[in-house]
Amino acid sequence: MTTSASDTDPRGNRRRRHLVRQIMVFLALGLILNIAVALILSMAIDAFAAPSTSLTTSTGVDEKWTVSRYESPGSTAVISEHAAAVSWSYRQACGAPDTPFAGDQVTAWAPSSTDAAIEWLELDFKTAVTPASVKVVETYNPGGLFKVEAYRPDGTSVVAWEGTDPTPPGSGMGTSEVPLKIDFPTRTVRIWIDSPKVAGWNEIDAVGLVDQSGNVQWASAARASSYYGQSGYQSAAIPASGSGSYTTSGPKPADLLPSFGGLDARSTAVSDGSANLERRIVVGYGWPMRSLWMVYPDSAIVPTPTYLNSYSTPTASSVPKRSVLPLLPAWPGFVVNTLLYALILWAFYVIAVRPRRFIVEVGRIRRGACLQCGYNLGYDFVRGCPECGWRRDHRTSGPSHHA
Repeated sequence: MTTSASDTDPRGNRRRRHLVRQIMVFLALGLILNIAVALILSMAIDAFAAPSTSLTTSTGVDEKWTVSRYESPGSTAVISEHAAAVSWSYRQACGAPDTPFAGDQVTAWAPSSTDAAIEWLELDFKTAVTPASVKVVETYNPGGLFKVEAYRPDGTSVVAWEGTDPTPPGSGMGTSEVPLKIDFPTRTVRIWIDSPKVAGWNEIDAVGLVDQSGNVQWASAARASSYYGQSGYQSAAIPASGSGSYTTSGPKPADLLPSFGGLDARSTAVSDGSANLERRIVVGYGWPMRSLWMVYPDSAIVPTPTYLNSYSTPTASSVPKRSVLPLLPAWPGFVVNTLLYALILWAFYVIAVRPRRFIVEVGRIRRGACLQCGYNLGYDFVRGCPECGWRRDHRTSGPSHHA
């Protein structure tokens, strides 16, 4: 029988095992300290009180994307909002009614000018039905509705209703429900407004398609002959809370996104018309890098239009306080912080333990004892220690056995 390489060097094996154990211990301690620091920071820091930068850009004809980033030494908070409806655009006619009172409201569609021409608003619905009627919610200067067209599946249209608007001119606001005389399923209708007939802005908040059972579905997408301010919106970077500078080029919202949170991806709710606002808020904590993060509770997809005329980034007072702890790892920062804390702890260990060990070894040398275990060698350091094997070559301790 021959001895293996590992059998011929037990002291080397012990040292390797000791080194591996020591590395694992310090990595575990670094991991625990990393998590503890992130959790303590999450409870001690108001992430939204930090200095902020906000960038906004258009992402479509009637969509815009705003990213606001709040940065402090121990936290990073990012708010990403995809807003689908520009004030008074045709997208404001999508979804359920949300204009609370009569008047010139940014949450309703308005044509590009007053009393200039016949206007139309075309709306798509998710489910094709054979309709009984259509509801038109008019919120400012109603009375101009005079015709409704319905589209067949092949794209051709027929006049489904024509007549006088049930809501008379001069009313503050009203819902005009008119019967549709068609015998085929449709998911697209076009309503016609006689703008010159009714003075002022003729604004429509929502349009609903009513099936034969009385169920109403509100429009999910829209197009129009025109809308107020249709050429006025420009891409821009807008500073938040007085920070940064106004620019029409350069940094983009994507530049403010963190490595965690997945804010570079978004749902299809805004693009397919089922929602007009998607808000996502993530906050990360840790030092020096962010190691743990969470999704804020008020992240949401808002299914109805919202006021977007005075579009502003949320502030510390408008964002609710955290109600959950950050428990999701931001892997790049999580790994780096764990290694860094393990290295720092090892350095403290060396500083604290090595001097003490040196003092102990000096004392053992003076007594003529083994430096490793303290066994009395009688100052015979050359042959090593028979007790623990310090400085002894195990190959001389006995004969090798061969099969």
